[in-house]
Amino acid sequence: MRIIIDEAIPFVHGLLEPYAQVDYLPAAAITPAACKDATALLVRTRTHCNAQLLEGAAVRLIATATIGMDHIDLPYCAQHGITVANAPASNAWGVVQWVVSALAQINQSADFMLSERTVGVVGCGAVGERVATLLELFGISVLRCDPFLEKEDPFRYVALSRIARECAVVTIHTPLTFDGPHPTHHLLDRAFFHSLKHRAYILHAARGGVVDDAELYLALQYKHIAGYYLDVYEEETSEEMDYALLEAAKLATPHIAGYSVEGKYAASRAVITALAQFLGVEMAFPPLQGDGANPPLLPGFSLWELARTYDIARDSRALKAAPQQLERLRSEYAYRHDYRYYHFANPALEALVRGEKAK
Repeated sequence: MRIIIDEAIPFVHGLLEPYAQVDYLPAAAITPAACKDATALLVRTRTHCNAQLLEGAAVRLIATATIGMDHIDLPYCAQHGITVANAPASNAWGVVQWVVSALAQINQSADFMLSERTVGVVGCGAVGERVATLLELFGISVLRCDPFLEKEDPFRYVALSRIARECAVVTIHTPLTFDGPHPTHHLLDRAFFHSLKHRAYILHAARGGVVDDAELYLALQYKHIAGYYLDVYEEETSEEMDYALLEAAKLATPHIAGYSVEGKYAASRAVITALAQFLGVEMAFPPLQGDGANPPLLPGFSLWELARTYDIARDSRALKAAPQQLERLRSEYAYRHDYRYYHFANPALEALVRGEKAK
């Protein structure tokens, strides 16, 4: 059989050659012609797996090294007997690290302390729940908004309208959906920004399109919000990028919030595991090598201590200096270590990061 792998997926080279013909291709080269006789695709978000790509192809498995799957036409795959697998929670701690570093910037520059305000977490899956639990660990008040989970526990989750009324910071962690009972496309729109009771800060590291970028920019101009921090954008090509939106951001990064060594390793392991199950074989995934053998100990217990593990401002300066280079900055990004690399003197924080309390 033939397997196509996005060449940017790390830690997988050489693992599958005993089982199949393997072609490592750049995302742009994963075309209908290339996929015609391929049995499995290992992809990232840059490959849109839809009828245009898959019609008439031999593909029976698509494994994406990402949490999100909005680049995959799931109904089409279901109708055509194509198994789909993703890498749930793989980059969650990397995104949490991005959020914490942005919050530390707010804590430094705003006219309030985070401990005096409420943070609204919109979307409480793998990333959002970790953000909420971590902030509560540091004594920060949190409101969770997730309409799917609210049905199961109406006392734990609140409506988006309450987030707008009570929160000084709103951080977004939903998938991008266009239909169903609770679509998220333009979830934060003009009506939301006009309903804010505080001039909130907006943090967005979910999926481009969950926030209406044009209305976000106008909300800042009309002082409905105090500022915004972005990692994702509705348009990310140099031809269509909204440079005014990017320049006005407090901090803006090139869609790399989840780009950590540990996140990439976990995602690669997930797609290889999915492929092994699909093939019905046992396949050992090598342990993470290198400087992770002796992880440093972080003795402090504060958001500042965590924020020091990632210089978000450096990534923002690089993008703002060359916004037309977003794709290059993303594709050539030097993966950082997320919290899983470290050990923590605080037992509760150590347990949370090691997964004992994380969702």
